Amino acid sequence: MNRRWLFWVLCAVTLALVAASATLQLLRTAKSSNGKSAAELTMLAKLAVAGATVPGSVADAYEKPFMEALDKMIAEGVRRDQARALRRKAIWCAYREQECAGPALTSLGLLSFYDRLPAPADEAQLLREALLGPVTPERLPELSSRLSELRLGFFDHLVRERLYRNAGDPAAADAARDAARSSAVVALVALFTFSGLLGAGFIAWLVLLVTPARKRVFARIGESLRERDDDPPGAVSRRLLVVIVFLSLSLAVPQIAAALHFPASRSPAARAGWTLALELGLFLVVLGAHRVFAGRGVKLGFARVRPVRAAGVGALSYLLVWPVLVVVLVPLSSLFEKLGLPNQTHPIVDQLQAAGNDPRTLAMWLVIAAVLAPLLEEAVFRGALQSALQGRLGGVFALIATALLFAIIHPQVGLGLVGVLVLGLMLSLVRLHERSLWPGVVLHAINNGVALLIVTALLSP
Repeated sequence: MNRRWLFWVLCAVTLALVAASATLQLLRTAKSSNGKSAAELTMLAKLAVAGATVPGSVADAYEKPFMEALDKMIAEGVRRDQARALRRKAIWCAYREQECAGPALTSLGLLSFYDRLPAPADEAQLLREALLGPVTPERLPELSSRLSELRLGFFDHLVRERLYRNAGDPAAADAARDAARSSAVVALVALFTFSGLLGAGFIAWLVLLVTPARKRVFARIGESLRERDDDPPGAVSRRLLVVIVFLSLSLAVPQIAAALHFPASRSPAARAGWTLALELGLFLVVLGAHRVFAGRGVKLGFARVRPVRAAGVGALSYLLVWPVLVVVLVPLSSLFEKLGLPNQTHPIVDQLQAAGNDPRTLAMWLVIAAVLAPLLEEAVFRGALQSALQGRLGGVFALIATALLFAIIHPQVGLGLVGVLVLGLMLSLVRLHERSLWPGVVLHAINNGVALLIVTALLSP
């Protein structure tokens, strides 16, 4: 398997699989609107509620962009997104006691039933009665029960505040308002946590640039870039086969499962369980390949390293990523918006929002994002792919190509794709510096785990 032509054939197959993955992501993105996602709308609404709770806070400025995002989605979005925006605009206007609630409900009622699925057919009438009142005590239990059919998440608190207020139950209205404010304050804390991580990242960069150790760090990375792995014949091709097996299964299995309508249940818990089983299966396949090939002198890079060092390097590298992301993404965000380029977050964000506060579902996603995904992806990309490319084409090419392919196979589009690319470059640099996958696994796990917890705080009901 050490023939040169086989290496290029395997590279072509790998690129074809990556291209197929990217095509699927673009097709999914093309089906969505150019407006804000449901998750982004929820985040903006929470911050606006928190701003109203704490006048003068940084969140106090979020009501205007929230309303602008709703109006843009109403004007430019596909019908289903228009229904979502009109629904939330009516709720927000009623909560803030503004006159725009009635016109929004009228426009919502004009949309066809199919454009508003899975909401019930009498959704507009139901919301009009709950938000604008009056509500008689006899109607209150039925309306309260029917509102759960709308699956409004965080906005359910705002609807119920109006419902109970219109029914003459100020104690229940105050409880609903307090629940909304508590959830919004949690989101504000998550925003401050993000700011704290960013500040710590800038401090970490300042320390790194002034300490004498920076020369050793850069020198070691440069030395690793120039190295070629001293592997037995055929090792490069066998590493590429690991990548091909991973990409083939990760593409084929979800498509087959979708064709078979599996999982049969569309609940967030069922989707999380299915994804957990898929990730675990892929990891076992890659681990099996590692064990087989290690017996023939090929290792994927899980070299021993002291746990304290792996944890320290991973945590420090995580802090260093934040300022780079801000420096890269802030100017690009304006450019992407002006050019009208598509932007899509990871599908896990929508799944987390649908899960609400279900601890079982959140625990499964945390295992997926912070345990299985880092182990699997580091073994495949930094362990197999980067080593294979460096063994034949050099360290610089392997560094860039691995980070690029790592970003492309992820479901994010637009700015999210750029963010994953930056993370991939840092993971590859850590792999070169430490010559082990474990510090990168720690970095990857911290990144995914913290992101998941922050998103949960921002989006939970």
